This record gives sequence, C-alpha cells and structure tokens, in this order.
Amino acid sequence: MRLFNNMIKTIFPWFNSKKANKKVKAKIDAISSGNFTQNVDYMKDYQHLKCKEVEDFFNKTLDVKKSLEDKLKTSLFSVTIGITVLTSAISFLYSDGISSLNITFKGIIFTTGSIAIIYMIIAGIFAVKTISGFISVYQLFPEDLANKSDDEKKESIAVCAELNSLSNIIRQNLMSVSYHSIIISLIVITIFFFLIGIASFFQDIKIKNPSHIEVTVQPNQNSIDLIYSKINMQNEIKQKSFESLKNEIKVQNQYINSLNKKIKELNEIVTRNKQETNNQIHDLKNSNKTLEQTGKPMLK
Repeated sequence: MRLFNNMIKTIFPWFNSKKANKKVKAKIDAISSGNFTQNVDYMKDYQHLKCKEVEDFFNKTLDVKKSLEDKLKTSLFSVTIGITVLTSAISFLYSDGISSLNITFKGIIFTTGSIAIIYMIIAGIFAVKTISGFISVYQLFPEDLANKSDDEKKESIAVCAELNSLSNIIRQNLMSVSYHSIIISLIVITIFFFLIGIASFFQDIKIKNPSHIEVTVQPNQNSIDLIYSKINMQNEIKQKSFESLKNEIKVQNQYINSLNKKIKELNEIVTRNKQETNNQIHDLKNSNKTLEQTGKPMLK
C-alpha cells in the first residue's frame, strides 16, 4: 500500500503539492488574522534578535523569491522547446517514418509521445502559475514602524518575513511539481525514442526481406511525370512542415520574451516600491531628529 501511494505521488505530484499548500495557506490566513505567535516557524525566537538582524531575515525571503523566479524562467524555456520538438517528431514520424507499421505499434508510439507532451504542458502550467499567481510580497510601510518601540518594530518585520517565507514554500511546492513533470516527461521521451528505434529496426527488416515484390515497368512519359509529381509533392509537404516548425518556434520565443519583460517590469515595481518605502522611513527619522534638536514636540 505504501509503495502504491509513493507511485501515485511520483506520477501525479500535484495532488501532494495541493495538500501541502492548503496547510500553508491556512497558516497564512491565521497569521493575517492576528494569530502570529501560535503559527510562527521561520521567525521563531525573533524576540532575542536585534532589529537589524530581523530585517536581514526579511530581506532573505525576498532573495529566495527572486531566485525561484529565475529558475522558473529556465523551466519555461525547456518546456517550450520540448513541446515543439515532440510535436514535430510525432507529426514527421506519422507522415513518413512509421507509416507501414501495424496499428498497435503505431498506437503505442503515439500514446507515449502524447504522454510526454501532456507532462510538458503540465510543467509549463505550474511554472506560469507560480510566477503569475504569487507575485505579491508582504512589505512594511511607514505606518508600521512610525512611533513604535523596537519590540513592536521587530514584530512587524517578523510577521512580514514569516508571511513571505510561507509564500515561498507555496512557490517551491508549485515549482517542484513543474520540475517533477519535466523529469517524468524526459523519462517518457526516452521510451518514445527507444520505440522509434525499434520501429526503424523492423522497418529495415521489412525492406531487406520483402515477402512479395511487385515490379511494374511502364516506360512512358506519363509514368515519369507522375513520379516527378509525387517527388515534388513530398518536397512541398516537408518544406511546409519545416516552415510551420520555424513559425511555431518564433511564436514561442516571442511569448517567452513577452513573459520575461513582464517579470522584469514587476521586479522593477517591487524594487521601486521598496526604495520609496525606505526613503519615506529615512525622511521620517530625519524629521523626528530635527524636531528633537529644535526642542519641538515629536509627532505621534
């Protein structure tokens, strides 16, 4: 039973990921509702740290998020190339390579290639879901730190760090599903090309040892013209397939460039918002220092 469960988790990794993420989301909701002390894991014992040390842990969560997004870009590129190659290979084989094999063997090859494509698509879906579904981060604002004691500031920073850490766990679980799907797809692709090799072997045997040969000799111009016509038709089909493959790769590359541009814009927005927040905090601190030096009461 345990072996069966492990096989299910390996073949269908998204079920386990969904279950784990459900628990993490419950923690995020609990912390957002104010139950921070009972649900803290990443920032446990933050009270014993200095405010600057707590900020360092908060910044680490942002670095982890950026690192995950960079890895997912590579995953998306691999998925795009994999789907394009597999689709073209199946199309070409069924038009030329395995046309003379029996229907059962052709069905096995087609099913294997289809499974590989499906897992590649799943990997792409979870990669996009990770990037587009969890782009937000928990940030601090001046009102969270203004006129607060060090303990209160540390708690505010610790809450954001904990929430970012939990969000990164969700991203990692989704990315793990994407990587698992790519690995499964690669294994199936290996089987796919192994079957193609077997198909080529049987194809060669059939050609070298024909059971019946029919030869029709028609030395006339009509037959020659018909042969040339068939050759030209085959060349046109192959040329169209090649052009279709080039256009598909071009479209996929444009999609990847567009996605990378959007990710870059989102990162710039997050960085700009972070810089503006830091500037506001800095201006507020300078303002308070000026008020203290002039003897005027501080703003509360």
